[in-house]
Amino acid sequence: MSDNSWAYDLGTVVFSIVKAKAKPKLESKYPTIYFTSNGKKLSDAIFPTVYIHRMAAAERGADLEGLSINATLETFQVDVFTNTSQSDVGRIMSVVADVFKEMRFKVIALPEFNEGDTYRSTARFQRTIGANDSLT
Repeated sequence: MSDNSWAYDLGTVVFSIVKAKAKPKLESKYPTIYFTSNGKKLSDAIFPTVYIHRMAAAERGADLEGLSINATLETFQVDVFTNTSQSDVGRIMSVVADVFKEMRFKVIALPEFNEGDTYRSTARFQRTIGANDSLT
């Protein structure tokens, strides 16, 4: 029997890496920046907020036995919210996107939105991750 837990842990692993690398780069300009992977916490607004959401993954690289998850196609959606300006969300998203690019993700969507007094940028990042791949 193989251990497929690595595939289920990817959401937490990617979130932790992005937060650990991006937060120190942003804290001097945005001392209250908040990173979360919990969508329920979005109702209690803290600005700026970086919400990292793992989308549904799909298995890749299956072998004939089919017992192990050898790889998964991962997609993460990142939403950055602030109440200051669209340029602030763009700066924050740029730092977050750089971390995803360091992990060899592709940017598959990068729209921006203005919702009244709240500014938002949404991006999606995607890549195939193998069972023994290093993300750092």
